[in-house]
Amino acid sequence: MMPLSSHGYEPRFAACVRGAILLEVLLSLALLVAAGLTILGLASQAAASVEAARDRALAIDLARSALAEIEAGVSSPETMSGPVESRVGQGEWGIEVETEPSQFTGLSLVEVRAIRYAGAGSEAETSSVTLQQLVRLGDDESGSPSAPAGVPASGAAGRAGGAR
Repeated sequence: MMPLSSHGYEPRFAACVRGAILLEVLLSLALLVAAGLTILGLASQAAASVEAARDRALAIDLARSALAEIEAGVSSPETMSGPVESRVGQGEWGIEVETEPSQFTGLSLVEVRAIRYAGAGSEAETSSVTLQQLVRLGDDESGSPSAPAGVPASGAAGRAGGAR
C-alpha cells in the first residue's frame, strides 16, 4: 500500500485531483461570465425599449398638441410645420402638417407627423408618429366657423383618425 499525501490521497492521484478542481473552477467562472453577459445584454435591450416607448409617447403628445392647436384655431397648419423645442429627451424634434379636402363639407383632413431626428442638422429619423383628424379650418363671412348644412356649428368636427 502506498503512503497517503497530505490531502489524504495517494500521490499519483493528487495531481489528477488538483487538475480536476482547477477545471471545475474554470468551468464555474466561464458559466458565471456567460450568465453575466446574458443579463447585461437583456438589460441593454430593456433600456433601448424604454427609450423607444418614451420617444413614441412624446411624439404622440407633440402630434396631438399640434392637432389641438389647429382645431382650436390657435395656429394654422402652415405655421405648425417645422422644428420643435423638446423639453424631454435627446435629439431634435419636428412637426410636419399636411391638409387635404375631405368628402365632408367644411372639414379638411389634417395629417400631423411628429418626427425625432438623430441629431442637430441630421435628416435621419429615429422615431415618428402620424395622426390624422377631420378639422374645420376656414371661417365664413360672419366670423363664425362654417358648418355643413343641417349640422350645428358646435358638433360639426367629429373625431376621426388616430395613431398609425
